Order: sequence, then C-alpha cells, then structure tokens
Amino acid sequence: MPQLSPTAAASRQIFIDAFCELYQDKPTEKVTVAELTRKAGFNRSTFYEYFTDVNDLLTQLEDEYIAHVREELTGLTSPEHIADAFIASFSALQERTKSYTPVLLSSKHVAKFTDRLKTSLMPVIHSQFNISEHETRNIYMLEFYLAGVIAVVSKWLQDGRETPVSEMGAIIRALTAEAIVNMKQ
Repeated sequence: MPQLSPTAAASRQIFIDAFCELYQDKPTEKVTVAELTRKAGFNRSTFYEYFTDVNDLLTQLEDEYIAHVREELTGLTSPEHIADAFIASFSALQERTKSYTPVLLSSKHVAKFTDRLKTSLMPVIHSQFNISEHETRNIYMLEFYLAGVIAVVSKWLQDGRETPVSEMGAIIRALTAEAIVNMKQ
C-alpha cells in the first residue's frame, strides 16, 4: 500500500476501527460496506479509496500484523530470543491496536489468521536458524511449534495478559529453545 497522507491514514483508520466494532457482534461475511461507512461517518466512495471490500479490509489488517511479527523475527540470531520476539511483537501490537486483537485472535477468526501467520513465518525461521525446509521432520516440528506459540500468545492476550510478560516469555522460551535445537540435529 502506498504511503498515505496523515489525513488519509486517519480516515483509513476510522474504517478499520468501525470494522473492529462491528465484527464484535457479527462475522465478517455479515458486515456490509453500507453499515461500515455509516458507522465510520464516510461515504462509500471514501471506503473504496482504501479497500476493495470488507474482506480486503480484514486482509490488510492481517497483513499489517503479519508484517510486524516477521519484522520482529528477522535478524534474530538465537532460538532463545524468538520467544521474546513473539511476545514483544504481539504485546506491542495489542497495546497499539487494542480493537484489532479480538478480531484477529477471536475464536471466529483465529484459525484463518493463524494459518496465514504460520505460512508467512516459516521461511523466516528456516532462514534465520538454518533449518532445512526439505526434511519432513523439521516441517512437522516447526508447524507444531508455531501453532503452539501462536495459541499460547493468543490465549494470553484473550485472558487480558494476566500472566506477567516475563513469565510468558520464560514458558515460550523453554518450548522454543528445545524445539529449534531439536530441528537442527
């Protein structure tokens, strides 16, 4: 997406916030452009300047999350730091965009988003830690590992981050370090 002016970015954000509010009460396929524009206080043509339809809005929202998590993981040199990167990226995103988290990590949507996130992160992890992507064992272990980490972080966010970040980091670090070390063997 091209760089938007501050005014355009604010308008786009209003649509995203309105979508997140509507999504709390109904699934994506039931949210219409008409009700979204009404809630946002804009006309349909303004909506179409930023999105092709409601599904495109959701996809762009997912893409922003995924890009942020990928960026956090790129450049890591040690499997031990991956847990901290996951926690930091999800925590920062949740702080910055509190209304998005329930949309992306709700039980209605989490499976689709988790699959997109895992698919996006696989190449990063293979590359960062020199894990062969051609060994069946590694593929299955990484699939299991990523699904588990995403599920744990999702649950933590849904529970309102009641467990301290340091404790969550320790839990995920323990799982992470062992899993990635075993993949490299």
